[in-house]
Amino acid sequence: MRTVTQLRMAGSAVALYTGWNARSLVEAWQHSPFDREDAIAWIIWIVPVFLSLREGREIRFGWVGTALALAFAGVVLDLNLLRHLAFGLACAGLTAPRRGFWLWLPMALTWMPVLGWFLSKGDLGLMTVGLLRVSLATIGTVGYLAWKR
Repeated sequence: MRTVTQLRMAGSAVALYTGWNARSLVEAWQHSPFDREDAIAWIIWIVPVFLSLREGREIRFGWVGTALALAFAGVVLDLNLLRHLAFGLACAGLTAPRRGFWLWLPMALTWMPVLGWFLSKGDLGLMTVGLLRVSLATIGTVGYLAWKR
């Protein structure tokens, strides 16, 4: 039991570290017109992480380790995309195993500025982009929570 708690604490520390490295997200969410609703999408997307931590389940240490490697690569290469992906993977490593994981995980892109950049190249309006991002994050989270195992 003690080892599981220590691994969870280590995983949480990696998630906090990658979150700190991805702090450029906040600036993008505040100042980029195509990223304004990303904070809402992130809040919706992160719900399974908090629920899994509350349940006290084992973490996916492989995901957390990969996130740490991506975070270091993001720092060395000075690439925000790698830092954002690292934060998403670290959070994913803290979730309980469920079938809905594979629907939920890709929805991390809904709160990353890279999606805003791609969507800004299209003919979509700002409101449409925001609704799309929040809707996709909601679909991923509900899908994760709907599958119990």
